[in-house]
Amino acid sequence: MAEVDLVERCLYLRGLHLHGIDVGANALGVAVLRDIVQEVMEALDVDSIVVGGARRTSGAGPGRAPGRLRFTRKVSPRK
Repeated sequence: MAEVDLVERCLYLRGLHLHGIDVGANALGVAVLRDIVQEVMEALDVDSIVVGGARRTSGAGPGRAPGRLRFTRKVSPRK
């Protein structure tokens, strides 16, 4: 769940929340997120995705917003 904006060839996801069955705290690491983002960039034909998480409601630092993560599309080497 997120607010989504598409500006030119960059997709912005603000206030991103992830929900799922059997998904606990820290179950989704940066490596898995990077793989998901690469697939989404290919499917939507965008060059980058900027992810901004939602403010914490509990846990360490309630009310704090995490920093933004910027992912860019991997470029295949030319043959």
